[in-house]
Amino acid sequence: MKHYGGTIFAKSTSFKEQRQHLEESFGRDITPEYCAKVYEHVQHREERYWHTDLLIDEEIEIEDDEGSPF
Repeated sequence: MKHYGGTIFAKSTSFKEQRQHLEESFGRDITPEYCAKVYEHVQHREERYWHTDLLIDEEIEIEDDEGSPF
């Protein structure tokens, strides 16, 4: 969709024409399958970030247990 939009918008177009092209592109490119892939990708990334965050929290707790005054 980005490439399609870029080629269309590189020409002089009105806002109305741009909106029409965007709506056509969304209708053609944004499918349930595409949305499912995006959702899966985001969910995988969030799991990685949560895992990293928990590791950092555990490290901080270990440092605190070793007699840190803070």
